[in-house]
Amino acid sequence: MLDLTWTDYRVHLRPDDAHILQPFTHEIRSLYGQEGNFFSKKSPNNIVKININGQYVWGKVSHILIVEGCSEEVIMIWKMKEVTDTNLDSIFCWLSLVHVIQGPKTEFVAALAIVSSHSYCELSAWTLGFNLPSVLIMDINGQMYEQLNSADLDDVYAHGEFDNGMDVDNDILMI
Repeated sequence: MLDLTWTDYRVHLRPDDAHILQPFTHEIRSLYGQEGNFFSKKSPNNIVKININGQYVWGKVSHILIVEGCSEEVIMIWKMKEVTDTNLDSIFCWLSLVHVIQGPKTEFVAALAIVSSHSYCELSAWTLGFNLPSVLIMDINGQMYEQLNSADLDDVYAHGEFDNGMDVDNDILMI
């Protein structure tokens, strides 16, 4: 008869999804991505755009790790898949919005692959016909990344893609 109090820890329940880290790994709260972008786990903007081999993908940061003996920081992300809808894509493009859904897979990525963090609005899954968590993200188009650095992102969000958005005045006396 099998004694259920004993477990063989060498046998993984899901060996295909297992991620084994070295014993000297600890979690940190902040990191620097590409172009000196600062990211903090305390920030509500935990959706990031990641450049992997020249392709941009979306992810939701769950952990920021540093491994002893390795100079790079590593992030654990929930992979997000961009949703295409022929009816809404033109409107979302004009508004600089991207619709993504959170997938069930996690992945470890180098922290230097983070291009930028983004603000987002969670949607009820039923509003767009998905059973997974659905998110709208404010983004800028891919060609604009080559022309900008992280200091210019606020201006892009304020002016829009074709510079026909309203100007934002930061002077508190004007409010």
